[in-house]
Amino acid sequence: MSDKKIDIFDDDYEIARRVKSVFGIPNVLLEDEDIISPEYKIRAEKYIKKKLSTIYNDIKEIEKGNIQIAYIYYLVYLISPSMQIRLPQKMKNISTETDMQTINWYTLGQEMLNRCDEIIDDLIEEYSEEETTIGNTIVELSDTVSYPNELT
Repeated sequence: MSDKKIDIFDDDYEIARRVKSVFGIPNVLLEDEDIISPEYKIRAEKYIKKKLSTIYNDIKEIEKGNIQIAYIYYLVYLISPSMQIRLPQKMKNISTETDMQTINWYTLGQEMLNRCDEIIDDLIEEYSEEETTIGNTIVELSDTVSYPNELT
């Protein structure tokens, strides 16, 4: 891969605005600084660069929008596990008390990673004429699942 730099976003405010939009939360519940921390930005950029390394030099400027969307989805994936402690379970003011909707943040994060990978895989297919196949296995364990040795 060449030393060509991916300039995914020029403005950190735009990154924060888009991530909050995907989460669907107001500015007061998630600070811009938390979203645009160097740790998250560097990890997201490395992930995108690594996935696109084989076709990076061939990508046209018109694809920048798709790369930006994949980048935002990856940031949401990185931030999702910490959202449970960031958001209040209840909100209360003088006249009302509201229970916040329960969200499975790990499931949301996995969905965002899948969307990110789907966009990147589409770009790889388009520019390298290779077909990519992605898949995730999800196993749900509970007390009601019978184990193989119990069936015999």
